[in-house]
Amino acid sequence: MNSGVIKLERGDLLVFERFILWLYTNRITDEALLPDHSIIIDLWLFADRRDVPLLMNEMIDALHLDIGDHWLMPTDCLYKVYERSHTSSALRRMLIWTMSRTMGADMFEDDYANRWPRGALLDMLRSVLADRPASTLSKEQYKEADMCPAFHVHEDGAFCADRLDT
Repeated sequence: MNSGVIKLERGDLLVFERFILWLYTNRITDEALLPDHSIIIDLWLFADRRDVPLLMNEMIDALHLDIGDHWLMPTDCLYKVYERSHTSSALRRMLIWTMSRTMGADMFEDDYANRWPRGALLDMLRSVLADRPASTLSKEQYKEADMCPAFHVHEDGAFCADRLDT
């Protein structure tokens, strides 16, 4: 029997309260409810499940402002985003775009590594590869590339034989 009642978990209740606030005031904040990136992402996911594109767009803008103001990447929310959104979602694309253009290689250090679901790692790799210079190495250029000193390991004071002249 359909009772018309929706049971909300505690986290969903907070998001639902923000949604109702947004419906009536076109804002997700008041003095008592300051958003952080987790709330913004939860609201985007809520709006996505209910097909509310206006709220989704506002949450993308709010997340952009939040990241810009606090300069804190929401890597702690990546598992949630990748579990609850479609592979081509605007939220995934925005997060990967932002992180691939603002973070350095240190984003993959041990403390960050556990925050990255496999899909996010693949999306990051695709993003980085898509943005690399258009001039990729040809087979001939690759064969001529000097592997020393970038990749050779030498004992102190030792050099490759062909480097003694330089």
